[in-house]
Amino acid sequence: MMQEASWTEQYIGLPYKEFGRSRAGVDCWGLVCMVYNEQYNRVLDNPILELKGLRNHWEPIAKHEMKVGDIIVFRVGYVNKHVGIYVGGNRFLHAEHTMSELGRLSSSRWSSSIYSIYRWKK
Repeated sequence: MMQEASWTEQYIGLPYKEFGRSRAGVDCWGLVCMVYNEQYNRVLDNPILELKGLRNHWEPIAKHEMKVGDIIVFRVGYVNKHVGIYVGGNRFLHAEHTMSELGRLSSSRWSSSIYSIYRWKK
């Protein structure tokens, strides 16, 4: 089994805060932005807008092709979208309800709601 990204632990347990983008509090979008800024030196304004508007920087990939750092977009309900970052070991980092945490892609909740997966083109 593939190990999780070495940086994963430092992002677990951050408090949830709607529209938050700092260690004082993050939402799912803010967490992705923070990780990409701190770990990949890329500044993202909003992951969903990035993925829709800058497709020349992002490429859609299949679930079986996932690598650490890929962005997973989930459909939650009819309209809402949720994002997380693949960290390896069939797990992803995301922020939801009370804090940032690891989710398992093998759980029925998450595996059935994957909408799309993207990788930054190098």
